[in-house]
Amino acid sequence: MAIACVQAIICTILASGRFGHMLEESLQKVVAKKIQIFACGACSRARGVTDADLAQWGAKFGNPTIFVSLVEWADRIITE
Repeated sequence: MAIACVQAIICTILASGRFGHMLEESLQKVVAKKIQIFACGACSRARGVTDADLAQWGAKFGNPTIFVSLVEWADRIITE
């Protein structure tokens, strides 16, 4: 199972170090279930997010190839 974080707001919060309580709680639940988190590399880097910012959540930078494969693999997709 994997989650792709591509929202600009999540990247901005990760970069700022000021995690909203609800976002941090949600990420902790995801991590506890050992769900892989991918952050959009271009979106994240443009907002100053580094590997170190993602490391505490076990998250990795994704790329279009990874995101396309996740969409093809998933039985459900949630978008905004």
